[in-house]
Amino acid sequence: MSLLIIFIYLIIITVIAIGYGHFFVKILVNNKNIPSFNIGELGLIGFYALLIISILIHFFIPLNFITTSIIMLVGFFLFYLYFKKFKINFNIYQIALFFYVTLISYNINSHPDFEWYHLPYMNYLMDFKIIFGIANTSDFLGYTQTWNDIVAILRLPIFDFYTSNIVSSSFLLLFWICILDFLKKENETPIKIFLLLILIFSIIKYHKINEFAGHAPATILGFVFLYYFLKLVLEQEVIIKSNNNLTIFKIIFFLSFILILRINYIFLIPIIIYLTYYHYKSVYHLIKSYRLITFFVFALLIILSKNIITSGCFFYPIYWTCLSVDYLPWGISADYAKERYDLVTALTKGWSSYVTIEGKIDNRILYLQPLMNGTILSPSDYLANFKFTWFKYWLQTGDPLKLLNNAILIIICFLLIIITQLKKLNFKFSYFSKKLIIIFLVNTVIWFILTPQSIYGGDLVSISMLSLIVSIFLNNINLKLFYTKSVLSLLFVISITYSVYKNFGNYENYINNFSSISSGLIKVNSSIKKFDYYSTNLNGYNLNIKNKSQNEHEGYPDYCGNIPMICIPIDRLKCISMISKKYTYLLIEGNNHECKNILQKRYFY
Repeated sequence: MSLLIIFIYLIIITVIAIGYGHFFVKILVNNKNIPSFNIGELGLIGFYALLIISILIHFFIPLNFITTSIIMLVGFFLFYLYFKKFKINFNIYQIALFFYVTLISYNINSHPDFEWYHLPYMNYLMDFKIIFGIANTSDFLGYTQTWNDIVAILRLPIFDFYTSNIVSSSFLLLFWICILDFLKKENETPIKIFLLLILIFSIIKYHKINEFAGHAPATILGFVFLYYFLKLVLEQEVIIKSNNNLTIFKIIFFLSFILILRINYIFLIPIIIYLTYYHYKSVYHLIKSYRLITFFVFALLIILSKNIITSGCFFYPIYWTCLSVDYLPWGISADYAKERYDLVTALTKGWSSYVTIEGKIDNRILYLQPLMNGTILSPSDYLANFKFTWFKYWLQTGDPLKLLNNAILIIICFLLIIITQLKKLNFKFSYFSKKLIIIFLVNTVIWFILTPQSIYGGDLVSISMLSLIVSIFLNNINLKLFYTKSVLSLLFVISITYSVYKNFGNYENYINNFSSISSGLIKVNSSIKKFDYYSTNLNGYNLNIKNKSQNEHEGYPDYCGNIPMICIPIDRLKCISMISKKYTYLLIEGNNHECKNILQKRYFY
């Protein structure tokens, strides 16, 4: 029964996304170019449209079920208009994908951070219109949170938050449809191999939808973005002769979506510099398009406005983007933001391993005593003292192993494909191939300097770089040979088998709870008032205070989960100095000095 619910909701979300994507593309490009976008592309663009709509609406009203129901109905209508004009014909592979994604979406577990700040953020969006200074109640509500803005506007009646994972499933489904369509139409061997390797990686990597959070969509879009760029460079002469600006439009458009989802993907900017230099006429042509420029300016304004309102920073916790609290009393101070920024940066560069090794502790959560004793350095001091040597602790984290696994996967695929066509191994790299390698390498270096973690772009740079090199080496092979086709088929069978195997425990649960409607949907812990939390009044406004969990170390997070908003962990109550209302909008002023002291005692959470 629950698989049927998942399947129905997956169709609903996918249809809505395609509908809004078609509408969005119709506004931004000429009608004659609309058929150049496949269904997968339209769906991914539709998620971008839903993000902009979600943030815009929340400025004025909460994203309650009435609002989301209207969004759903409009999405159906827009899809109908698209279907009526272009007639969608789903092939056997796309239909199979729907069923496969339904199977891997069956999971009662949510993302590890779901009850910590994903669900509280979604509940805030549902119960309140935008609140000035909401970040003072929880650091994580001050982050851009754009993926959860999308999930929140697709939170429909009856399904509620229990099907939040399925939004991720729809995004992944549309990505795979996108890649399959690229493969079908692509003639260039290296580009085809590049796409095949990405497809194999994504099947293996994203086998658990519940682990699919805000970082995964940015990575997935990054692969689409890099495909466009690869195609542009390797087919450069053809594109210039046909005066086709559409590929460059897609590159710029998808990069803007990526950066809105994850600003740390700024390491991809060298590609835009390349476009500006080598394709300045096409870029200039796009700049002259008032529709595109208007959209980018509008999108940037509403994103920055939202961030300023929620945290007082353009991009929290990037401290130098924070405005003075003298002018924005609800804002987070640059001093506090820097503490959080240094912490996040230090964690990406091995501070977590440094704490356990040098502090001689079994769990990083026990860091406070060694820190107070001077045995270990604070995140800020760690970054200053290990400015060029932090990688020795980074090597002790799990990320190098994850990146090594990525490399092993691509190398195994390469060896299996080339084994019977060794004579066709290509060692002559063309001028364009060398340019691509240099640009991909620059992206990788910038990523390693800024945010060297697999979830913050590491998967994207490692897989794309290795796939590019392998695709160039295999440039001369014949993909139509029986052996090669058999190997590729085998690789896909192994990938899917691995994915099914990793979800086997979920299928056992399904069989044991076949008649249950809620089986396979997200489950959250229940919270009992007066035991798990209590209500209090501050300046005439109700707050729900989450008590410390019993028998748990004080350094662990206190999950608000599904406690009605505004919910605040008891430790952070000191972070709030005043709540007031201005022109129907709530305004929460923080106590940055007190809050900084609390942060230093609870660095990890």
